[in-house]
Amino acid sequence: MEQRREPDVPPELVPCVECGAGNAASAAFCVGCGVSMRTKRSRGPRAASGRRRATPEQVEASRARHEFARIKGSVLALRAVYWAGTVLAVVYLLIGLALGAALGGVWAILLPALGCLQLGLMVAGALLVVRAPLAWAIVGASYCTLDALLVWWLNDFAFPPGLAVRLLMVVAFWCVVGQAARVQRLMAEHPELQLVRRRIAPDRRAIGGVADEARQRRADERRRATAAQNRLFAILAAVAVIGIGAAIYLSLPPAADDTVARFAERWAAGDTAAIGNMFKDAQLRRDGAELRDDLTQRGWLPAPPALTLGELQEDGDVAIASFTGPGGGVRAKFRRDAAGWHLDGVTLPRVEVTALRPGIDAFRAAWQAKGTEALVAMFRPDSQARAGASLARILDKRGWTDGRPALGDASPTGTDHPKVTVRFELDGDELQVRFEFWHPEWKVTGVRMPRE
Repeated sequence: MEQRREPDVPPELVPCVECGAGNAASAAFCVGCGVSMRTKRSRGPRAASGRRRATPEQVEASRARHEFARIKGSVLALRAVYWAGTVLAVVYLLIGLALGAALGGVWAILLPALGCLQLGLMVAGALLVVRAPLAWAIVGASYCTLDALLVWWLNDFAFPPGLAVRLLMVVAFWCVVGQAARVQRLMAEHPELQLVRRRIAPDRRAIGGVADEARQRRADERRRATAAQNRLFAILAAVAVIGIGAAIYLSLPPAADDTVARFAERWAAGDTAAIGNMFKDAQLRRDGAELRDDLTQRGWLPAPPALTLGELQEDGDVAIASFTGPGGGVRAKFRRDAAGWHLDGVTLPRVEVTALRPGIDAFRAAWQAKGTEALVAMFRPDSQARAGASLARILDKRGWTDGRPALGDASPTGTDHPKVTVRFELDGDELQVRFEFWHPEWKVTGVRMPRE
């Protein structure tokens, strides 16, 4: 009866009877445990033929070891990504501490807590990914995906610099999930397979020969893999530092210096329209027009006096620039919103007035003159058409166009303010005249006639 033959094993897959590792038929020592292959081949009933046969289980185990050795590098790379994420988590934690201290309130607790949570997750993944590759690959991929989506949403679906680093980690994690699943399945089917190689006992080592060469080759491969991981880590760290630095720089609110300098330039040019454009839209027409009137009243148009920036104080979203100049200087207030800095108000020095008496005497002379032209000329040019014409109609109604009763004593209410009311005695009653100083003389802004 013919004896049944076991399936032949290709020469490169001759298993070692000690550890089961595949070896070439001409190998003198096992590449897995270093035991002499010639000694082991001489044992057993098939030693005379010089060739051993392996069972199907041994062949399958050898193939699994070869596949495991080919794909386990992806899990080790995943561990390097976790360590890179640990460095980024430390940076984010420091940023969270700084922002939390600046914002205060609940942010002072929430931001550092989120940073600690991310740091703990990355450290745990780096330490435990070699034991459960698939689970930690999915955890890392899911967390990085949610983190990237959250950052994208918080930035109103814009693309900040820091998002590029997060997307890089998302791609790295999801690319390893499939390999991690295969590695974990091989580890479950073959418990002897481990990502961290077990060392051979000293009494089982063979000095010299193929085993030492294999160890040296693996050591060289580890050094090259470590160098590649270090380069990857350095690139990720550099990208993270540059991205975080750029994000912090771009997120910093702009300083008020440029806006203050622009205000000073427009002031020196006497361009009140451009200064008015620096106000908010709701205040543009009112504040810009009032500033022009204030400058005109002081005689500072069309050539305002030179100003020198003395002090600039910034307090959050408010900045106050104090300029030295005539009359005690000028103070400009600026406010910041989402669109940047804008002018919020301008405080000018007190109006320096001249003596009121020449203005009273000029009004007396215009009152005694025939007609109303002299009285209308006492008004400001921009109000002569309205207020002067109204006074002319009132005088014509009373029959005082060509001649008016003589004015008696004048009683001003204060003479050091740019707006003064003077009461003139007139036929047992009084005539009230409002004066306002507009450089270089007093002007009439209103007349209240006595009762008829």
